[in-house]
Amino acid sequence: MTQYDEALRYNQNYAGAYNNKGTVLRLTQRLKKALHNYNKAVATDPNYALAYRNLGLTYQKLKQLDQAESALKKSLELTPEDPRARFYLANVYFDRENYEGAIPEYQTTVKLRPNFGPGYNNLGLCYQRLDRLDQAAAAFEKAIRYNPGNGEIYKNLGDTYLKLGKVEVAKNYYFAALKYDSTLVESHLKLGNIYKSQDEHLKSIQEYKNVLRADSTNAEAYYKLGVVHFDLTQYEVAVPFFQKTLALKKNQPKACLFLGLIFSRNNDFAQAISSFQKALVLDPEDTEVHYQLGSAYLKIDKEKEAVDQFKQVVRLAPNHLSAHYNLARALLKLERIEESNKEMETFHRLSQEESAIKKLQRLIPVQPKNPDLNPNLVRFILTEMSLRRLLNNLKKSLS
Repeated sequence: MTQYDEALRYNQNYAGAYNNKGTVLRLTQRLKKALHNYNKAVATDPNYALAYRNLGLTYQKLKQLDQAESALKKSLELTPEDPRARFYLANVYFDRENYEGAIPEYQTTVKLRPNFGPGYNNLGLCYQRLDRLDQAAAAFEKAIRYNPGNGEIYKNLGDTYLKLGKVEVAKNYYFAALKYDSTLVESHLKLGNIYKSQDEHLKSIQEYKNVLRADSTNAEAYYKLGVVHFDLTQYEVAVPFFQKTLALKKNQPKACLFLGLIFSRNNDFAQAISSFQKALVLDPEDTEVHYQLGSAYLKIDKEKEAVDQFKQVVRLAPNHLSAHYNLARALLKLERIEESNKEMETFHRLSQEESAIKKLQRLIPVQPKNPDLNPNLVRFILTEMSLRRLLNNLKKSLS
């Protein structure tokens, strides 16, 4: 930096020296001092497009996006064909999650500089965020053409094909991502999730452990390991993974839920209830936690507390069969007979509807995009069936 200070000592109006000094400061992460020098550069030379571009880039790094946009637009007024200024402006829109605004800027960037891989990659990310997945895949493919050794782009392609449901294609891109960059823990996580969904538990465990080799503080990997061991009924093995998850990241209600389930299985209801309560502090509207907490209370004859929890379940999920049934049981133990009978009636009605749904699903072709039959439709059909039976009975009586 001495040479730029020396130049400015002789000529305080040397805009290029201010710009270059700012760049040295920016590259060494002294961003506020860099801003000072870039502002000096554009104050000295108001038509200095490169200094405006650098000023915008520095504002963006400081998350001062309005100032970044203003400086980059000024740079583009002076040099409209500058692909880097266009790219940085697109990045500002991307940071604001204004993907529709970023897309035309990235498109202009790659038009001005057709072999610019980062432009295609970021364009693909915009399309991905907007669920325009075919366009995202095409953009990432072009990014790989110009940056064939960039593992991050392969990971982005894997994510896109996974969203498109092309799981095996996605796996291959995750493998490629790790080949070029073994530190991409997200790819290990995604591979672990894929193997878990395919019931290849040992492979999923290996991938999650690969994450922890690269990042021993990754809470999600510990959580996933806990879930896999839980699914394998290896409950004692699962416990320390869920505990480690919570030690690293306290706002993990699902980890509390799993711990509660394991404690319940071991008839340790005091710890189970404590775990479920912690889960509800983190997520008060979790239906499953309310249900499990109610079940735990019911098992230790705390019917009043159980009733409160099951009522929360049916408030959140009015068609929850088991909650209505267990609520009826708890009310009966409290000798609240009328309320219990009412809940049992609701349970039987919902059971009939669920049975009808299953029968109709076997009879009616199900559309792939709408696999669940509308419960209101089922109720309508049940009402029609009841009316039909009534009419038949009337006809028999009249005859």
